Amino acid sequence: MNERRAADDLEARLRALEQVLESERAARAEAERSNRLKEEFLAALTHELRNPLNAILGWATILTRRNDLPEPVMQGLQAIERNSRLQARMISDLADYAAISQGKVRLVIETIDPYPVVRLALEGVAAAARGALVAVEASFDQESMRIEADAARLEQIVTNLLTNAIQFSNRGAAVRLTAGRSGDSFRLVVSDRGKGIEPEFLPRIFDRFGLEDPTTARSHGGLGLGMAIVKQLTDLHSGAIRAESAGKDLGVTFTLEIPLCVAAQSLGDCPKER
Repeated sequence: MNERRAADDLEARLRALEQVLESERAARAEAERSNRLKEEFLAALTHELRNPLNAILGWATILTRRNDLPEPVMQGLQAIERNSRLQARMISDLADYAAISQGKVRLVIETIDPYPVVRLALEGVAAAARGALVAVEASFDQESMRIEADAARLEQIVTNLLTNAIQFSNRGAAVRLTAGRSGDSFRLVVSDRGKGIEPEFLPRIFDRFGLEDPTTARSHGGLGLGMAIVKQLTDLHSGAIRAESAGKDLGVTFTLEIPLCVAAQSLGDCPKER
């Protein structure tokens, strides 16, 4: 009798465990479905927002080039253009994040010299740096090198790192960029002496919407996606990115490493798309 009762109890426990596991599987499937729907919604939203914003930005840009408008009108148009560009950047971040999350980003991989790409990124942030009264200092190793990378996406990575450093630097401060070879990798380091990061937040700096302080988005005009995009694009390049900070108001140093092109790939084995 006791053996029968023990067997019944065991069977009941197994059934209960199976129900719990089935419930957890269903919850996980629903969470994955919900995340997929959110990513699809983001992709659709960014597409629909881009068209009207492009029209606003285009006309604002054209009108601000005129020199016969009253000063108050010109100031208003400049404000429209400035804020439209800010909105365009945020929409672009949303679109990139949604595309990467859905696996829809395909890199066009070529064997390239990374230095010209980095210099393009430096040119691209020059106006923002001047407006923020932040100096950007750059130095490059003399040794030439080649990496396998999507040039446009590499420029985006470097631009995001520089933009982040400029945004969180105080007026009159300097952002430092160094680029060169480190062992079998191309290494790029971007450092600033700005806001810094508390040690407990460092592990989450590359998370999506990873803002240490919720007021950051309001004061600096961002969604907290820039570093998440940097991490995702770096991973797609088989590279590594890390952040270091001594703490609040002590600045941040980001170090990017991407493997150098290996000799065997000069024989035609280098992939053109990833």
